[in-house]
Amino acid sequence: MRWVRLAVTAMGVALAVTANAQTNDLEALKRQALELYQAAKYADAMPIAERYAEGIKAQHGAEHFEYATALSNLAALYERQGRYSEAEPLFKRALSIVERSLGLDHPAVGNKLDRLALLMKSTDIAVVADNADMLAGLSHAAQSAGRKLDVLVEFDTGSGRN
Repeated sequence: MRWVRLAVTAMGVALAVTANAQTNDLEALKRQALELYQAAKYADAMPIAERYAEGIKAQHGAEHFEYATALSNLAALYERQGRYSEAEPLFKRALSIVERSLGLDHPAVGNKLDRLALLMKSTDIAVVADNADMLAGLSHAAQSAGRKLDVLVEFDTGSGRN
């Protein structure tokens, strides 16, 4: 019986040491990605930030606030490289996680919304409007966001163009 208790205790210690090592590894990845980000070495930081996000997801789950933060940091790296279409879904996913995990009234939700709004201000949007109602809706949305909406109008003059 004593051997069983010693084995169980040793196994518990080994698991705690493994978990602590994984946490230390994740913290090292986080620091390394931050240092590269601050040095404007965004492309170099990408694979490290991706490994960090996957590690956080494995450790805490896909609905945890820490994973949302890791996704936001990864999105910021995409944004800094002008890869807006890759940044946007990550910012949106992070916002969704924070809304569900902390509630809509939590200040972190506002922070994630601010990041998404900044991304939207950084991008140009091209749209096609095929009727006046759609154009009016787009115009209203652009005006609400404080953005200018450039419109290209094409008329069918009966020349038979498709």
